Amino acid sequence: PMPTAPVFITTTGDVVVGPDVEIVLPADAPDHVDYEGELALIVGSEGKNIPAEDAWKYIAALTIVNDVSARDVQLSGMVDGVITDISRMRRGKAFPTFKPLGPCLATVDEFGTPLDLAITTYVNGEVRQSARTSEMIFSIPEIINHVSSSTRLMPGDVILTGTPAGVGLATDTYLKAGDLVEIEIEGIGRLTNPVVSGISASILGPPHP
Repeated sequence: PMPTAPVFITTTGDVVVGPDVEIVLPADAPDHVDYEGELALIVGSEGKNIPAEDAWKYIAALTIVNDVSARDVQLSGMVDGVITDISRMRRGKAFPTFKPLGPCLATVDEFGTPLDLAITTYVNGEVRQSARTSEMIFSIPEIINHVSSSTRLMPGDVILTGTPAGVGLATDTYLKAGDLVEIEIEGIGRLTNPVVSGISASILGPPHP
């Protein structure tokens, strides 16, 4: 069924890495790590309960994000599609290196609104996701309105806008060491990150609870 409202999971900034930095498969959850190519919004102004018609005034820039997820951990917090344990959902998206971001910041006035940008995800050169931002279930103003209804947005916050069809979960095809993930958004660039085998969580630090 089509969702009736956006669902948000918060993580902290220390899971963010830049372009060309390795995505590390966690040693304790290496087998179901998935990619999610997404447009990211960089908040420029503080705001709460932002009306949809004013939403773009609060966004300083756009960039690309890979919302990497350990599906087995993430989905252990759901039963029949219903979230039962938000902490496990969050943990599946909050391992170190799980939020590659970049390669640059583009201002909204370079594109105009509403946005209609092509977004494409490649794994080892093969197209896995191909869509346009105009096809999103919820518009960007709707997303900003919704998230600001429960969270005060602050400058520097990053809002992820959701991923199109084609994630590995749909075909049970997950990332493995040696893969190269590239996400391209029209007019912004291409975010590239290699995938490597996990090392002890005691070295990287634990995921957020």
